[in-house]
Amino acid sequence: MTFSLPRRVAAVCAAGLCLLLFVNAARAVTETPAAPSQHQSSSYGLAVQYENGEGVERDYARALELYCDAANDGDARAYLNLGWMYANGRGVSHDDGVAVGWWEKAAQSGVPQALTLLNMVKDVTPAADLGCAPPLPPFVSPDQAPPKLRAMVQHFATKMGLSEQLVLAVIAVESAFDAKAVSPKNALGLMQLLPETAARFHVTDPFDPEQNVRGGTTYLHWLIERFTGNLTLALAAYNAGEKSVDFYRGVPPFPETIEYLKRIGRLYPIDPAPRKLPHGKRR
Repeated sequence: MTFSLPRRVAAVCAAGLCLLLFVNAARAVTETPAAPSQHQSSSYGLAVQYENGEGVERDYARALELYCDAANDGDARAYLNLGWMYANGRGVSHDDGVAVGWWEKAAQSGVPQALTLLNMVKDVTPAADLGCAPPLPPFVSPDQAPPKLRAMVQHFATKMGLSEQLVLAVIAVESAFDAKAVSPKNALGLMQLLPETAARFHVTDPFDPEQNVRGGTTYLHWLIERFTGNLTLALAAYNAGEKSVDFYRGVPPFPETIEYLKRIGRLYPIDPAPRKLPHGKRR
């Protein structure tokens, strides 16, 4: 397994002071044991194979996907290797900030090689977005909604002019009907309202089912109106934010958003409206 050095690290190492350090660190990447208390994901070993072409054709995109699966499963070894992929631009754009962000997670999980690497890149600010989409809630059917919640959804859906089945599909995909759900991005409750969205729609307690469904249905109704009835774009905006839909002039090319629409589409027939905003239309 070979590595190029992160650009900022390379400057530090120009005098040859840390060559042995990085040789040892690189050699240790595929051998890094999980910290004693950490979970070991089955995706990790397969990711290493795809990254290095061991028994399979080398495929950095597949390796990245599997490392993300392992990272979302809490495998600290994946944090370290994701950092290396971003530091070296292996299947992704070179990004020292993302690399340092992953190495910080690895260090916090007790991976010693990460501490060594971080000591060499102290001037790099870790990125806020580390590139791996959070795991989606388990797939559930709207038929599994408790009767009390179903009645509540019917009330607010009718009030907002929405389909009850659509709202139930959104809740099923967003939270799997868990009123206490909290996402890695701090989206809260049944309809996974971000704190700023909750405040915008006057939801004071996102974990209160009635408040959450009221706020979520109001927001969904607002998005459908904003995108002139285009349900596909409204749902994409519910997941990724209306500004992302505006910027990309349609469904953002985010794997999480694309998968989100697929999951909704399995539960509710998304209209065949165009996935792009009309030319010149950015609201």
